Amino acid sequence: MNYGPRKLSSLLNAGNLSEIVSGAKENEKTLDKIKQKIPIEYHNFIIGAWYKNKELCISLNSSEWAAKLRYEVPKHFPDEIIKINVLFKKS
Repeated sequence: MNYGPRKLSSLLNAGNLSEIVSGAKENEKTLDKIKQKIPIEYHNFIIGAWYKNKELCISLNSSEWAAKLRYEVPKHFPDEIIKINVLFKKS
């Protein structure tokens, strides 16, 4: 087994890291899709968006804005099952 230094690109394209990178890219596309359709005032509060079991999950860092978004999102994504949650940073 080779324990010497390896190129980062070879690590990112192999095994579990490859799956993580691929998932992160998909989540970024989903986040972009959300931000293109909802009003700009929500953008600073959305910290992530992804699909899980055909459900659109959106995380925000503000419970107030999450409550508002619960009413806004169905207007723009009427055919989606949507889950909105709030994640706070630990200080």
